[in-house]
Amino acid sequence: MGYTKTHLEEFVEALYMKIGVSRPAELDIELIAARIGIIVEYIPGPSKGVEVGSRSIIMLNNSLPPTLQWQDFAHEIAHILRHSGNQYILPHDFRMLQE
Repeated sequence: MGYTKTHLEEFVEALYMKIGVSRPAELDIELIAARIGIIVEYIPGPSKGVEVGSRSIIMLNNSLPPTLQWQDFAHEIAHILRHSGNQYILPHDFRMLQE
């Protein structure tokens, strides 16, 4: 019996294939963001992802080490790519479920 990928693993694999990421060296915040069309900014505060009009922006905490910035980037990009609508007007419990 083989390994069965989760829906999230399938989503990430399809995304990487779509944007031409096929080698570990290409697992880079700036490269992936550029290929998806997301702006990345580094800020002195908590990481967050926002949509302003038709633009998506991920703001990463500039005091975090690169491994934690990567985790925050992946978390915030999931919100942008997988969740729709204004998350701040959704009921609190539903937002927490998405987290």
